[in-house]
Amino acid sequence: MPNDQPNKNLDWQKIDYLPDYWNQRWPDYVGTAWYKIEFNYRCSPPQEPLVLVISNITMAGEVFINDDMLWKDQSLIEPLSRSWNAPRQWSLPQSSLKQGQNIVWVKVVGVAIQPSGLGEVKIASQHIAQPIYEQYKFELNTLHIFSFLFSVILGFIGLIIWLFHRKDRSFAWYAINSFLWAMYLVHVLIREPIFALSTFEYHKINNILFGFYALASVMYGFSFANLRFKKIEWFLWTAVAISTLLILCLPEAQALQFIPLSFAFWVLVFLLNGCLYPIVAYKSKRKDTYFLAALGLVFVPIAIHDAMYMLSLEGGVAWSAYAQPVVAIAFAMILALRFSNNMKQIERFNDTLTTTIEQVKTDLSESLNKSHQLELQNTKLQERMNISHDLHDGLGSSLMRSMAIVQQSSKDLSNPQFLSMLKVLRDDLRQIIDQGSSLGAKIPDTPQQWIAPMRHRFNSLFDELDVRATWQIAAEWYVPISSIECLTLQRIIEEALTNVIKHSGADQIQIELMTKTDYLKLNIEDNGKGFDIDAVQQANMSVGMKSLNERAARIGAEFNMSSSAHGTCLEIIKYYQCDVLSSV
Repeated sequence: MPNDQPNKNLDWQKIDYLPDYWNQRWPDYVGTAWYKIEFNYRCSPPQEPLVLVISNITMAGEVFINDDMLWKDQSLIEPLSRSWNAPRQWSLPQSSLKQGQNIVWVKVVGVAIQPSGLGEVKIASQHIAQPIYEQYKFELNTLHIFSFLFSVILGFIGLIIWLFHRKDRSFAWYAINSFLWAMYLVHVLIREPIFALSTFEYHKINNILFGFYALASVMYGFSFANLRFKKIEWFLWTAVAISTLLILCLPEAQALQFIPLSFAFWVLVFLLNGCLYPIVAYKSKRKDTYFLAALGLVFVPIAIHDAMYMLSLEGGVAWSAYAQPVVAIAFAMILALRFSNNMKQIERFNDTLTTTIEQVKTDLSESLNKSHQLELQNTKLQERMNISHDLHDGLGSSLMRSMAIVQQSSKDLSNPQFLSMLKVLRDDLRQIIDQGSSLGAKIPDTPQQWIAPMRHRFNSLFDELDVRATWQIAAEWYVPISSIECLTLQRIIEEALTNVIKHSGADQIQIELMTKTDYLKLNIEDNGKGFDIDAVQQANMSVGMKSLNERAARIGAEFNMSSSAHGTCLEIIKYYQCDVLSSV
C-alpha cells in the first residue's frame, strides 16, 4: 500500500450513494478525504476488461486500485487542479485486480468555498461503461464547450453589428453579455489553474463575472426596448461596483461570508429581470421585445435550478448546459429580427428620401424654368431699355442737330439739304444697330481712333451752331479697356453733348479723355447757364442725368456732376486693379 493511502483500520463512515459532498457533514472543512469503493471480481477468461468511470472529483485528487495508483491530478496543493467538471475513465489492469474483493481508493482534496467530494462512480465492462462515460462527458464538458463557442461567435457578431450601427446599444450590450458568459464558462472548462491562481482567487473572479453578467443582462433588455430607467441603472452600477470592491478587498474570512450573499443578490437581479421584463416589453410596444420577454420567462426556472446546483453540485447537471445553445440561437434570432426591422426602416427611409428628392428636383426644375423665363423677360426688357438709351443718345443727338439746323435756317431747306439730314439719321441708326450686335468687336488701337467718328459728327453740328469745341484725347490706352466700356463711354459723351446743345446755350465746350496706368477719366465742361442739380433730382425730372449715372455704374465708374451760373462740369472716373494691369 502506498504511504499516502489511509489506514485501513480507521473508523470509516458509510455512504449510501454517490455523488457525495462533505460541506454539510463537515462545514468549512479544507483538506483531504478518502473514499473506499469495494467490489468483487471473478476472473473467468476470456472476460472483457473492467472500466472505472468517475464523473467528477471536487476539486482535485488521485485514484488507486488496490495498492496500485491509476491516476493523479497534476497539482494536489494550491493552486489546485480542477477536476470538478472533468469526467474520466480508466481500464483496470489485470495485474492490479484480485480474485474476490477489490478496493478503489479515491483521494479528494477539497475546499470550503465550493461543495467538495466525489461524484458518481461506475465499475463495469467496457461496453457498459463507455456509454456512461460519454454521457458524463457530454453533460459536464461538451455542452459547455458548445455554449462557449456559441457565446463567443454571437458576441463577435453583435459587436460587429454595433460597430457599424452604434446608435443601437442593444447589440453592444448583447456582445458584452455573451463575452461575460463565455468568460464564466472558462471557469467550468479549465482543468489546470491559469496564472497560478488559487481556488479562492478563481472563486472571487467567478462571482465578480457573474455580477457583471447579471448587470449586462438587465442593460441589454433595457437598450433592446429603447428605454432608459436611470434610477435602476444607477443602483445596479453602484451595486456591482461595491460588490466587486468588497470581494477584492475583504480578508479571506470575511470574503467567504460575503461572496454567497453577493451571488444570491445577483441571482435575484437576474430572476427579477426575467420576471418583470414583460412590463418593459409592454411599454416599448415592439414585437421583438415581446419575444425577448417570453424567452426571459422560459429562462427563469433554468436559472433557479442552476443556482441551486452551483451551491450544492447536486441535482444531476446544470440545465443551462442544455439550454444555453438553444437560448443563444434564440437570442441571435431576436437580434436578427431587430436588425431586419432596422434594415426595413432604413429602406423605408431611403424610399421616402428618394421620393422627396425627386419631388424637390421637380419643384427646383419648375422654379429654375420660371426663373429662366423671368430672366429672359428681364433680359429682353433690359435690351429694350438699352436700345431706348442708344436711340436717345445716338439718334437723339442727330435729331437735335437737325432741329437746330432747321431753327437757325433763315430760309426753307432745299431737298438736297433735307435729304442730307435724313442720310445722317440713317447712318446713326445703322451705327447703333452695328454697335449693339458687336460688343465683342475689336477695340481701336488708340483713344483718338476710337473717338474720331463721333468727333466728326459733333464738330459738324457745333460748326453749324457756332459752338467752339475743344477735344483733348489721350494718345494711348494705358488701361485694359473693354468693348462694353468703350460703347458706354461713347453713349455718355453723346448724351452729355446732346444735353449741352438742348439746354445750356453754351458757345464753348471742352471734352477731355485722360488715361493713366490705374484709371481712366472723362471730363466734359461747358460755359452755359447751368442748372440746380439738387432741385432737378428731387423733382425727378432729369431722365438724361439718371441715364448717365446708370451707364457709369454699369461699368463700375464714378459719376460726378457740378453746375453753376457759369457752366456745367461732368466727370467720369473708372479705376483699374494694378494686378490686372500687370497681367495685361
